[in-house]
Amino acid sequence: IHMHELMQENKIATHSNHGLFQMAGLIALSCSLPFLSLADEGKKIATKLIKQMLSEHFAGDGLHKEHSPVYHHYMTNYVSILLDSGFMDGSDDFINLAQNALDAASWLCQPDENILPFGDTPPVHTERRVNFSVHKMNSKPCAPAGLKYFDEGGLVIHSSYNDDGVSSGYLAFSAAFHSRQHKHADDFNFQLFHDGQGIFTDAGTFTYQYDLEERMFIESTRSHNTVEIDGNNYSRYLKDAYGSAINFAVEVGNCIVIDSEISRKRLVPADIPNNKIKMDVAIDVDIVQRRMLVYHPDRFLLIFDHLKSDENHDYTQWLHLYPNQHIREENGKMLISKGQKKRITAIIHPILPEQPKYSMFYGNNKPRLQGWMSENGHALKETNSIGIGAKGKD
Repeated sequence: IHMHELMQENKIATHSNHGLFQMAGLIALSCSLPFLSLADEGKKIATKLIKQMLSEHFAGDGLHKEHSPVYHHYMTNYVSILLDSGFMDGSDDFINLAQNALDAASWLCQPDENILPFGDTPPVHTERRVNFSVHKMNSKPCAPAGLKYFDEGGLVIHSSYNDDGVSSGYLAFSAAFHSRQHKHADDFNFQLFHDGQGIFTDAGTFTYQYDLEERMFIESTRSHNTVEIDGNNYSRYLKDAYGSAINFAVEVGNCIVIDSEISRKRLVPADIPNNKIKMDVAIDVDIVQRRMLVYHPDRFLLIFDHLKSDENHDYTQWLHLYPNQHIREENGKMLISKGQKKRITAIIHPILPEQPKYSMFYGNNKPRLQGWMSENGHALKETNSIGIGAKGKD
């Protein structure tokens, strides 16, 4: 009865992960009970649909398209178990996809051993979410050393080790829109570690009650290390999906240079839950937005944002510190330290405009939430946020 039902392709949820689990059931039945008259046909259907769905879920470079590393791990768990089962033996394209997904997973591990918290990903320990082997040094999970550019997936990661062979520096930069599932309004977002310590962080995720003020904040553009335009969110309309916006990611001497660009045609009000957004609330714009990062793992990160339009807009470049990092202002510079009176970890130098307007927030509730992140997906925690503002056409 199960096989008859699962072989009716019009009943399979091919648009979601559920279809993959349905086909796992069909291929397991077909391979485990080969004496059944429908076993061969069942395996053919399951194999075809599994490969079809996985090709839609994963980019050709092995990165999952839902812009959330924890969901990459969930689906890589699936392909890993399927690979180990032997049910897909003989399917070279599946084996290649599975290996690419497994390889990609190791790059999503930060120096603190947590999963990179982009999209709907909490900062959770890597080994709590994987049932496959990831890259390790000194028996601890960490990203491999070097530069990894997922040119189709739209993610760049650079990882470096200290002299003791311990994961130390880590930069992740995301500029992609393939799917609305689990994606936040976070184009051009980045995450940064130095000397094993988190400096700038993503806000994480929050429980899937979309009309909660906390959930709306966590998904918003202003809760990520990117540029907010006129107090609105970036579009997540599917018609605005652009794939990857990264032009290139290269090593130049001791530096990593990442360049990305997009033409924005729509923004979305930040006070509307994502599951209630309709096309009639779209805010039409015509803005060319470019972000270039120049990163020297031991010395600096230069963030260069260039926004151009025929109309004036208010822009805010947001930077969010890890909760254990403190900030104070001295002579126009912002000094970051771990603990209020400890040695300086980093210094923020606003370069342009020459006299920038910037604001600092820490656990603010009014006029809107700012200066928060979530470590567990169920509660917000205060953290320092800096907004550097500019207004104009170019």
